Amino acid sequence: MPQKKQKPSRKLPLMKRYGLILFVLAFALVGGKMLFASYAATAANMHIIATLYAGPTSSNWTKLTSAAPTVKYAILDICAPDGTGSGCSNTPADAKNSTWTSLIASLKAAGITPLYYISTNYGQVPTATIESELNNAITWYGIASPMFDTVSTASTCTAGFIPMTCSTYYKTLYTYATGKGAAAVMYNPGTIPPSSYVFGPKAILQVFEGTAKQFESTPFPSWMQSYDSSQFSATLAAGTSSTIATDVKDATNDNIGNFFENSEAEPPSYSTLPSFWSTEVSNVAAVGAPAPAPAPSPSPSPSPSPSPSPSPSPSPDPQPDPGGSSDPSVCTNPDYSACFGGTVDAGSLDGSDGGGDMSGTSSDNGPVAVSVDGVQISNNGALDTTQLSNGKHTITITKNGKTMKKTIYVNNKLSAFKRVRNYMYPELAGTPTLRNIATILTLLAPFIILALYIRKPFMKTARALYEKAMPPKSYLD
Repeated sequence: MPQKKQKPSRKLPLMKRYGLILFVLAFALVGGKMLFASYAATAANMHIIATLYAGPTSSNWTKLTSAAPTVKYAILDICAPDGTGSGCSNTPADAKNSTWTSLIASLKAAGITPLYYISTNYGQVPTATIESELNNAITWYGIASPMFDTVSTASTCTAGFIPMTCSTYYKTLYTYATGKGAAAVMYNPGTIPPSSYVFGPKAILQVFEGTAKQFESTPFPSWMQSYDSSQFSATLAAGTSSTIATDVKDATNDNIGNFFENSEAEPPSYSTLPSFWSTEVSNVAAVGAPAPAPAPSPSPSPSPSPSPSPSPSPSPDPQPDPGGSSDPSVCTNPDYSACFGGTVDAGSLDGSDGGGDMSGTSSDNGPVAVSVDGVQISNNGALDTTQLSNGKHTITITKNGKTMKKTIYVNNKLSAFKRVRNYMYPELAGTPTLRNIATILTLLAPFIILALYIRKPFMKTARALYEKAMPPKSYLD
């Protein structure tokens, strides 16, 4: 009797079967990001926030401005002609000090943002008084960015005669300053504040103030790693040329993106720059901030006849493009109106209300092209931040042949699915529907493949259970 031919097995070899399953799982986790979206990690970046409480004619300011753009901020403690001032007599300045005008203009021209010193006296100064001080700084010097010193981390601040929680007190000041055009709002409690003090993307928390030796042994909380390094700063005293490299490295590891180290003993007066200033600048620049451009070599040229020129007048920061780019079509100013002469609705870019929008049309009705991290937005130039993954993004806006770039920090309050979607497919130049479908398919892929491999045993088991529960019946004609 001839033997029945057996059908060739269609089962894959064991290694191939499990290899395919592992491949599908790997695709679900990371493959989608490579196939459907561009993803790039943001490298650590560091700048110097210089604390220099010297007079406006000090030669140290020349050293400081020549170190831009590694030096990004400079704290100015300005006293009125009669000696009043928040950091001078613990009372608000009562008049403008015109001797500072030229220095402030030089700092801004170099791309350095001046931070106006204001003491909150550990939350005892009424918010109205501090707001008045900031208004004077804007009117007199064109400085809208404050450095709030003597910040309290206690639960309650007296705020004059209206007690409130310290978090509410300092958040009120943040909202007021950013509403006035502040490029940064720095807080100096001299220690690590609660994470609730990160009030928005323009907040800078000074999480350390002490000696270099103390800094090297200070542990920092893990929650700091959830924020961009540009939102934290450290100011060190009693440093040396042999400790600066280690301290900069430690700050980088601790996610501290703003740094300053002085050589003065504790407590420092901050009256001068450290003797190792050039070493400090080069170490900080090496972390990621561009190094200062070398000064051009002088060339002989006929001396032009002197002509009178008006003295520079202060204007609120951020300043119009000071010529930081050699390409006239690129605007290095982060302020939209200074670049294009209009406004753009940026909405709530920190996503605190669930996500903000950047409109694709300016107030002067001109067309605007918007891209995120180099990817063009297809929705007519409109950007909805709920479509972005949380973190730092570079926004490029193009209008009438001119381009500007600005950085936003997104912290959207989204559902778990949207967070997964934005992680797997960030900044896709497509509709949210396309990204939703891609996410669902990627998440289902391993289960679909698994079902295909176990379908035969599953079907057999299901049929056996069905026949047991529903035995076949015979019917008579």
